[in-house]
Amino acid sequence: MDHEPMRRVAQFRRTFDGTADAARPETAAHRRTLLAEESREAAEALEDLARALRDGDDPVTAYRAVAKELADVLYVTYGTADALGIDLPAVFTEVHRSNMSKLDEHGQVLRRPDGKSSRAPPTNPRPSTPSSPGPRPRPDDRLRAALAP
Repeated sequence: MDHEPMRRVAQFRRTFDGTADAARPETAAHRRTLLAEESREAAEALEDLARALRDGDDPVTAYRAVAKELADVLYVTYGTADALGIDLPAVFTEVHRSNMSKLDEHGQVLRRPDGKSSRAPPTNPRPSTPSSPGPRPRPDDRLRAALAP
C-alpha cells in the first residue's frame, strides 16, 4: 500500500479500532454503519450547498461543510478497505482504467439513451484457437482479480 492517505487512516484504525477482523461479520456491519452515516452527512451538506446556491446565499460555509464531509467519507472508506484487507489504491486504479474505456475510437464519451456512459462494444474480439488463449479478460474480471486475496 503506497498511498499516503491510506497509510494515515490505517495508522488511525490500528490505534483506535485494533480489534477489527475482516473475517468477522461484525466488522463488515460496523463499517457499513460508519459509511452510511458519513454518506448521509455528505448528502445533507450537498443539499445545503444546493440550497445556498439556489437562494443566492454566500456558499462559502456550505462548500467548507461539503469538503469536510467528503473527507470523512474518504476516511471511513479507506478505513473500511484497511479493515477488510483491500488494496484500495490498486482497485481504484483498475476502476479508473475501466471507466476510461468508455470512449469511442475518437476519444468521445459513449452514452446510453438514458445519458449514462457505457463501454464500447468489442470491435474485433480475438478468436479462441489452440494458439490463442481466448478473449482478453473483461474489466470486471480484472476488478474481481484485484479484490482476490
